[in-house]
Amino acid sequence: IAIFSNDFEQKLEEHIEKKLGTGKHTNAWENLTASKIVKDMRSEIDGTYADTYGGIRGWWLNLIYGNIAYDGTESGPIRLNRIPLRKRTSAQISNTIAHEVAHRIGLKH
Repeated sequence: IAIFSNDFEQKLEEHIEKKLGTGKHTNAWENLTASKIVKDMRSEIDGTYADTYGGIRGWWLNLIYGNIAYDGTESGPIRLNRIPLRKRTSAQISNTIAHEVAHRIGLKH
């Protein structure tokens, strides 16, 4: 679901409610509200851009860690690994960018 779609906040709220009180990451969901996450992500995504890397480093990071992308810095580009990129759909790439933007607003795995 796109960050700017009308369904994003509703689906995120449903996900948070489903995860509260369950699983090993229960504490990670406490004090999170979908409205704040969506507001922060929408303000952070403006001006965000992506760059790619590959070669031996990209191959190694993908092979060992399954790396698809990472947020290089708080204000720099989101770095997409070209090695696994060719197997991903545009929707999957969009989700990866949204995932990295979520890191920029302080959300963690």
